[in-house]
Amino acid sequence: MLPPTPCVLYTVGKIAEDAARGWFDHGQERLPSHRSARGRGADAVSAPAVALPVLPAEAVDPGFRRFYDYWASRAPAGQLPGRQHIDPLDIPHLLAGVMLYDVVPGQADAAGNTARFRVRIAGEMLVGILGYNPAGRFLDEFVLADRRGVVNAAFARVARERIAHYWENQLWTAGREYIRMRRLALPLARDGANPDMVIAYHVRSELPPPE
Repeated sequence: MLPPTPCVLYTVGKIAEDAARGWFDHGQERLPSHRSARGRGADAVSAPAVALPVLPAEAVDPGFRRFYDYWASRAPAGQLPGRQHIDPLDIPHLLAGVMLYDVVPGQADAAGNTARFRVRIAGEMLVGILGYNPAGRFLDEFVLADRRGVVNAAFARVARERIAHYWENQLWTAGREYIRMRRLALPLARDGANPDMVIAYHVRSELPPPE
C-alpha cells in the first residue's frame, strides 16, 4: 500500500495558487483552461452525440444541484465535459467536497470491473475526515476490504455507462464507519465520449460520533 501523500488542502485561499501550479495538468500534457476551451465543439473529432445523464432525483441537497448544473454547463454540444473544461475558480464554494479520480484500465476483477480509480485531487473536507490526503492512492486502497467491490463497481458504472451515480452510505474507511456521506459522481471525458476521469461531490450527513 502506498504511504499517505503529504496533505495539501484545497481551501478557497489556495485556489488561485493551485490553479497556477497545475490544477489543469493531465499527466504530462497541459490542457487548456475553460477560457480557451469554449466553443471547441465544432473542432472536435466527429462522433455520435452523447446525451448527458440526468441528475438523480435523490440528490436533493442544493450543493448537488449546483455541482451538476456546473458540470452540465461545461459540456460541449453532444459531448460529455472533460477535465479541460472544469475550472476550480468557477466553483470555490464546492471544492471542499470534491474528489477527482483518474480511470485506470486494468485486468478484470471478480465482479468483471476492468478499471481502478486513482485519486487525483481531494477537497479539504474529505482530507479532514480521512485524516490524510489520499491523492495518488487508488480508491480500493482506503476502502474496507469487504466493500471494495461494491465501491469500484459503482464508479465503473459511471465510467462505462456515462451515468450520474448517487448514493448515501456510511464511510467505508477503517475508523470512520460512523460517518455518513452523500455522494454524486459524474463522468468526465477528454474526447467527449469515453470517460477517463470521474468527478464526485460529497456532502456529510451529520450524525453523532460513537460513544
